[in-house]
Amino acid sequence: MGLFSRHRDKAQAPGWYATEQSDILAYFDGQTWRGRARLSSLDSDGPLPQGIEAQAKEALAKRQAAIEAASKDLSEAEAELESFRRASARTRLQIEAEIKVLQTNHEEMRENHYLAEVGFGEFPTAADGSASIAEQIKTLRDQQRELIKTGEALSIDPGLEKYFSESAVTDPTMRKHVYKKFSTLFLKTFNVECEMAIRQLRRDSSYESCSGRILRAYKEVCAAGLGLGISISGDYLTLRHTECNLVFEHLTAKAIERIERAGERERLRDEQRAQEEYTFVLIEFDKELERYRLMLAKMQALGDAEAIAKYEDLIADIEAQAAEVRLRAQNIRAGYVYIISNIGSFGDGIVKIGLTRRLEPMNRVKELSNASVPFRYDVHALYFSQVAVDNAVSLETTLHHHFEERRVNKINRRREFFRATPREVLEVLKAHDVDLVEWVQDPEATEYRLTQGRETMEGQFDSQLN
Repeated sequence: MGLFSRHRDKAQAPGWYATEQSDILAYFDGQTWRGRARLSSLDSDGPLPQGIEAQAKEALAKRQAAIEAASKDLSEAEAELESFRRASARTRLQIEAEIKVLQTNHEEMRENHYLAEVGFGEFPTAADGSASIAEQIKTLRDQQRELIKTGEALSIDPGLEKYFSESAVTDPTMRKHVYKKFSTLFLKTFNVECEMAIRQLRRDSSYESCSGRILRAYKEVCAAGLGLGISISGDYLTLRHTECNLVFEHLTAKAIERIERAGERERLRDEQRAQEEYTFVLIEFDKELERYRLMLAKMQALGDAEAIAKYEDLIADIEAQAAEVRLRAQNIRAGYVYIISNIGSFGDGIVKIGLTRRLEPMNRVKELSNASVPFRYDVHALYFSQVAVDNAVSLETTLHHHFEERRVNKINRRREFFRATPREVLEVLKAHDVDLVEWVQDPEATEYRLTQGRETMEGQFDSQLN
């Protein structure tokens, strides 16, 4: 058994033995332990018993080794404990972060669930293709969402709310639940109507219809909730109506852009037709010049002075006309400004003020009098100019600016119709010193007037029969 054991083997020899304490010895008489004494007191009385010193040193060394081993184990245990504490701290932080994420997600899910309950969702709008309008709508939707979350989307009458909360008809929990359900129902009804109105706006582009539907929904919901003291707040109504305005502005901008592209294509087609006319006329002039020059050469060979003079004049005249055509082909600001009307199709007081670069401007008027209108246009004036300052493009722009407020189509600027009479246009032309060769004040409107006469005749005939 160990040296520090108190229960020694009874077969061992009597004597002093080391104990657990380094300076304390115990005496064994062969049968029992008789007593204990300090090592220092035994040493002062005389030499230690035989073997005691060696046993004490051995016991002391073992004790020291045990202490060092225990100290090492303790250090390792403390290091493991510290590592465990750090790992636990990291795990705790991770768990806390995950708990926060879960709490946030739960809160968002709860809010989204409530938003869905009140009919507020992320619906596609007509402005999805526009970055600027879409951003403004996103801001509006965020503001609407915030009003719903804070309860400011609804306006609650505090007096009626208190009356229903303190009513003794039902228990308080049920009253609160029913009141909340009614509030949710009213807000959902209004939101659904607003979303449907904006979706309808995307299909028919009718601002009056969209705005009217939102206002009607507002009035109906407020009327339904009057008895409970529940209504849609003015701030929330303003945000929903502003969203309608933004979507309509986007639709208008898209329509204008689309119309401008179509107008540009139409302008390019007209320009191409004009260039084709210029090319065709120049080719014809070249053919005539070649024929006349051949005839001139023959007359010169015959010595016919009169014929020579005739063909020289013809050649000079054709060359002058060809030069003018080439000049017009190169000058994009040259052309005819035309003022036309169609009382059979549009009534009195509507004129069209346009520009064409065609060699023969009446070709353009005939194109406008195609199957899209029931009667032909009447021409009041055709003004040609190719000078640098008072050119056709400038004159057309001047007339358009003067009658801008009377433009019939505010969106499609290629539809150059104005609420004005031919006389009013004439006064503007005179004010700008435009020298008109011919002006027709009253339109002929032959087909329209004949149609009216026939209808009158048929009406009179029918009345006589009856």
